[in-house]
Amino acid sequence: MYVGVQILASTISSQKVFISDLYLSHNPQISADGIDALFVCAMRCNRLQTLSLAGCSLAHAYWARFFPFIRSLHTLDLSHNQLDDDALIVLGHCLCHNTSVTTLNLSHNRFLTYGGHIFETLLSTNACLQCVSIASNPIRDKSIWKSLGLGLSMNRVLTSLDLADTALTLDDLQLMGRIAF
Repeated sequence: MYVGVQILASTISSQKVFISDLYLSHNPQISADGIDALFVCAMRCNRLQTLSLAGCSLAHAYWARFFPFIRSLHTLDLSHNQLDDDALIVLGHCLCHNTSVTTLNLSHNRFLTYGGHIFETLLSTNACLQCVSIASNPIRDKSIWKSLGLGLSMNRVLTSLDLADTALTLDDLQLMGRIAF
């Protein structure tokens, strides 16, 4: 599938194609090299505004290294993948200083324990992220809620946070609220 994605990325990068929204959802056969090619395309063409890779069986976030150089991407949908805590940390660090992504969907992945601390850093340093979804991640580490609260306390742009079906308890919500508000 790499060759096909590479051809698609090359086509999108051409000056004759003006695709701004690309939906590749539920294509689990896209390889890591194919994902790299897409992000190189997004970096070069500077027109891609929406990229959906939902349900593509992504387990790593090595391609996130391109985020600091992508200026046009506003919406990134990585839902329904297999991104774990390590991928969340890589992704979070790479998005900290990104100036274009406003909507990030990380719902239905595999964040369970230690990776959630990145939310404090991400939410306190990223100045354009307005909508974040981490819904349906079976979060087990209660310190994630503290990190979210700390990040929210320093954030002035986030307007939507989806925490549905994350095992959030009333105590967790109170802890987050005491810190953030």
